[in-house]
Amino acid sequence: MKMISIHVDIEEVKDVNPEDYKDFHTKFEWTMEAYSILKKTFHLNSFRSNQLEAINAVLSGEDVFVLMPTGGGKSLCYQLPALVESGITHGTTIVISPLISLMQDQVEHLLAKGIKAAMLNSKAGMSERKNIFNLFIGGFLKLIYISPEMISASNAAKSAIGKLYRDKRLARIVVDEAHCVSSWGHDFRPDYKALSYFKTEYPDIPVMALTATANEKVRMDIIHNLKLNKPNL
Repeated sequence: MKMISIHVDIEEVKDVNPEDYKDFHTKFEWTMEAYSILKKTFHLNSFRSNQLEAINAVLSGEDVFVLMPTGGGKSLCYQLPALVESGITHGTTIVISPLISLMQDQVEHLLAKGIKAAMLNSKAGMSERKNIFNLFIGGFLKLIYISPEMISASNAAKSAIGKLYRDKRLARIVVDEAHCVSSWGHDFRPDYKALSYFKTEYPDIPVMALTATANEKVRMDIIHNLKLNKPNL
């Protein structure tokens, strides 16, 4: 489970020759699609270190632990896979995030790129929440951001997730700021511990945990508390 640094530079994804990436292509059928999305949607020419490894792992249906410094490109590790149609799992990516301001920034960023995204939190009005729930339950969103408190307190949110799963539209669970799961972490939040619910209820759905802050003790605590299954590190 050692970390492997991956960095691939290309100038124009639209002009990529599949033969140039045949070593990837023989293992991952989504490689060309991922590069196309990187260029056309995110307007980037290359992956940063470890991004491609994390993307390939979660699209393969594996649990993934991502430790990257702030500004290292963690969000791309789950935002790009949410747009890939040829992964092992399909549908909506659920992102657990602790800060409303962070969720708002992420959703606005995605909407500006034409990506179907939304957020659910306790501060949303009744009408807005109902509209988002309808989109959520119907599987019309690529990404939905939810606070850990809502996962703990809202039976409606759990019911919506269960329906997505039964309809085979639950692609993956993403736990951002995952150090909040650990009682050894500096930002421990009790509601994060309840997120083990996902692997208990949906053991075949991949979970990606991301943080910029985790020593060995915190990392192992995260893996244990989220019940990650031999995560790709």
